[in-house]
Amino acid sequence: MKRNLLVICASTALLTAGLTSCSDSAGREPDAALWQEDFRYQPVAARPQLEVAYTDSSRTAFEILAEEYHLIGQLRAPHLLQNKADGTPWLWFEMEDASGTRYSTRNYRGETRINLYRRGPYYCEIHWFDVHLATDKKDTAALRGALTLYCYPEKILADITWHGSGRFVPASMEVKGLVEQKYDGFKPFAKGTIQSYSFPIFGESEPLPADAFRLLAGRNPVRYDRKRGCYILGSHTDGGFQKKLYDEPNFYETVTFRVNNDSVKRKIYVCHESSDGGEITEGGMLLDREGHPMPIVVQVSKNFAGEKEEAFYNPTDQPFSETIFPLYLEPGESHTLTSLHLFQNWGRHMTKHWSSLGAWMDYFHSSTGVTETTCYVPFKFAGLGGVTIADFRAMSQECFWVDQPQHDNLAGHSFLSYYDGKDWIHPVYTGTVYRSTGPNWYDIGLRYLTSDGKIKVTADIFETPQNDELRSYFKVRYEVLQPLEIADARANS
Repeated sequence: MKRNLLVICASTALLTAGLTSCSDSAGREPDAALWQEDFRYQPVAARPQLEVAYTDSSRTAFEILAEEYHLIGQLRAPHLLQNKADGTPWLWFEMEDASGTRYSTRNYRGETRINLYRRGPYYCEIHWFDVHLATDKKDTAALRGALTLYCYPEKILADITWHGSGRFVPASMEVKGLVEQKYDGFKPFAKGTIQSYSFPIFGESEPLPADAFRLLAGRNPVRYDRKRGCYILGSHTDGGFQKKLYDEPNFYETVTFRVNNDSVKRKIYVCHESSDGGEITEGGMLLDREGHPMPIVVQVSKNFAGEKEEAFYNPTDQPFSETIFPLYLEPGESHTLTSLHLFQNWGRHMTKHWSSLGAWMDYFHSSTGVTETTCYVPFKFAGLGGVTIADFRAMSQECFWVDQPQHDNLAGHSFLSYYDGKDWIHPVYTGTVYRSTGPNWYDIGLRYLTSDGKIKVTADIFETPQNDELRSYFKVRYEVLQPLEIADARANS
């Protein structure tokens, strides 16, 4: 559906007070009263917390800082997911083979690692790779595991996928920790055999029945994804970047639906996906039942196929593009709303958007229309001493693909590294502040702490739509927390 909007929303970061007091042209009050609970949690200070970061520069553990839980994932033995406050184990796995030999992920002495395929203010998807099972004598099962953690501010779900690396015959597997669950009926593993199991860990509740949703416009009926813990909407993505840029700059993929809540007060998460594998969605916007843009930050996450960054665990490099947003529903509350996928324009100007991207490690993409302009890497490209800004693609640069409006890169960039006389010190990522993800501008804060704990780094980034990267405002503030002396600063910083 093509929509040529004449009313331009100022920003998803605007104060919501104006929406509660204005009237439409017929003198009716808009349904802002129905959205008060949703608007209440949009200011950054009130928004429920969700972040994933390494615990320190050693990168031997990561933490999930959520509104309702704070967990540590150990990337070295004993490989537990545990409560930060008291060390209580929340998750590990044990398995028994056909001969009665027991294996546990706690016994494995090797290293594991993580990659994030999706990251944002509402949903982070952690892929914990190279998980192994071993006996108490350290004999390792012929299995290679990928544990996926589906993280929201109030809940966390999981999926474990075992890849056979040789002959192994399991009798049963036990999920241990906060949730105790046993699985039987395994098929024997051989090299290339894959078997998966999913389960909630914390905070999940029974979803609404299917008849609580009515799809008014869109690709597929609304369904609840029990593995990921969100409701899925679908729309069709037709064509690529070139088509959106030149042929239909004001085309928006549209899904309109109605939800009727039951007698339970609940918060739900909705994922609007490009249901046929589209990978080019740049941004999102929500409209109320009368077509008014709503001041709700929309998370955008995507993956481009082709580079096969995780060749073993994701050999097809599955493409996707999604927008994600929460809904707060009072008992008996009903809503009709529209979710838009945006590409080139929003009204009379190009969009400006911020999204997460799956890659060798998770990226943030800033986009002007369908042109990816600047790429920020929370965990840095090429390790702790690598680059924070992996790509800076001004539109005045040459295009480096014939069939896409993507421009050449002006090299990688970093900031604040120094030698303290013993080690090189680099900033360690601690979090992101999502003030606005688009479509008229993005306003993002990246937070770091140097690996010696002496300097806090605040990087604030603001961009508006533009024909080049001349209005990309990047401000870095260094707050010195402890005395620091650098000998020969010119050479050592």
